[in-house]
Amino acid sequence: MNRRTRFGHGLLAVVIWATGLTAVGSPARADAAAVRFEEYQVKAAFLYSFARFVEWPADHPFATTDEIRIGIVGRDPFGDALDRTLQGKTILGRKPEIRRYETPEQIEACHVLFIGNDQVAAMPQILERLDGAPVLTVGEWDGFVEDGGIIGFVVEQNRVRFEIDPEAAKRSGLKLSSKLLGVARIVR
Repeated sequence: MNRRTRFGHGLLAVVIWATGLTAVGSPARADAAAVRFEEYQVKAAFLYSFARFVEWPADHPFATTDEIRIGIVGRDPFGDALDRTLQGKTILGRKPEIRRYETPEQIEACHVLFIGNDQVAAMPQILERLDGAPVLTVGEWDGFVEDGGIIGFVVEQNRVRFEIDPEAAKRSGLKLSSKLLGVARIVR
């Protein structure tokens, strides 16, 4: 099995696993904190998978770093779910490194940037700060992709799903795998 096929199966496994978990549950089955924890476990698994299905420009320093930097700007909704998801794993043969930024002004070079819900008003400033850099932007508010982000989480029928704007990725110099695009809702 070649590397691309193995990655495709890996994404498919994460998608099946992640979409099989409820993102929001009934009060009779679980309390709100447990449901929220489960939702962010799913989203953490997706962030890990997203980074595996992106090609950064070969002439950019991101293509040759020893680590894959995943940044979170604003309120971090993951708790320790993202840290635990990435522990002991590699992404494209590189060690994942998480960086947390309280404000857009603190953002440093990263491969993936999760933009917290408290940053909706700052989205234009964040995009300006990134200035077309090859950064995979991910968020979770309604309209994130329409606001200029690349991948937006959505919760539908109690499942975590995602939508992608391939043109936003292209403008950032990123090439998204057809396998990733094949399991997403495409937004133009």
